[in-house]
Amino acid sequence: MERGDIVALQLEEQVVLFCVLGFYQKADSDETMVILAMIDPEQLLHIPLCNLQNTDVSSSRWLN
Repeated sequence: MERGDIVALQLEEQVVLFCVLGFYQKADSDETMVILAMIDPEQLLHIPLCNLQNTDVSSSRWLN
């Protein structure tokens, strides 16, 4: 599993999509924790990367 991966998990009889944002080590147990963002398929945007590159936001820091 890597940052940026999309995973589907079943929660309460419903499949929910998540994006992996990052990882960290839990200090008290050395267990690896995953930071996830829930994705609403109805709210997804698909736009060309060049459209983001023409804004004031640096796209390089958002790429995997």
